[in-house]
Amino acid sequence: MHRNPLDTAVSMYFETHFRQLHPSSKGYTEKLKKMQNLDRIPPEKIEDFVLDSIWGIERVCKFNRGWLSFIQSADKIKFHIISYETAKSNSKLEIEKFLGFLNSKVKNIDEIVQKTQFDEMKKLESSLSEPVGRLRLGMQVPGEPESMKVRKGKIGGYRDYLSDHVIKQCADIASSYDFNV
Repeated sequence: MHRNPLDTAVSMYFETHFRQLHPSSKGYTEKLKKMQNLDRIPPEKIEDFVLDSIWGIERVCKFNRGWLSFIQSADKIKFHIISYETAKSNSKLEIEKFLGFLNSKVKNIDEIVQKTQFDEMKKLESSLSEPVGRLRLGMQVPGEPESMKVRKGKIGGYRDYLSDHVIKQCADIASSYDFNV
C-alpha cells in the first residue's frame, strides 16, 4: 500500500514517539541507548521530525521510490499497488481489484468492506484492554489517543499538525523524488 509521503511521515512521528520510543514501551531503555550511541535520536517536535533526513519525509520518499523503482523493473514478478487515498475513497472497488489480482473468488466483498472501514478498525482497537500482537494494537500510552495504531484515518491529516511553511518544504523534498504532497 502506498500513501501520501507526508501523511506517512506524520504517522511515523506518532508511531515513533507514542509507541516505539515512548518511556512506557517495551525495551525503551535499550532502544534509547542504541539511538544515542548512533546519534539518531528522533526530533521531539513534529515539524523538526518530518523535515529530518533520517526520520522524516525524505526517508519515506527514498523508501517508496526504491520500492516503486524495483516494481517497475521486475519482469517476472507481479505486484498490485494500492493507494491509501484510493482505498479510502472507494474501498469496494479497491478490494475487488486486489481480490482479482489474487485470483480470489470471494463473494462477501460487502462484508469485507464493512469490517475494514476505519471506524470499525478504530472501534476494534479501542475495545482492547491491553496491547495485542506484533503490531501492538491498543493504546500504548494510557489516556493518549495519539498512541493508537488506528489514529485518524484522515487523508491530508498532516495539515492538522504542520505549518504551511513546513508543508511547502516537505512538498519540495517529495517533489525531488517525483511524489506529490
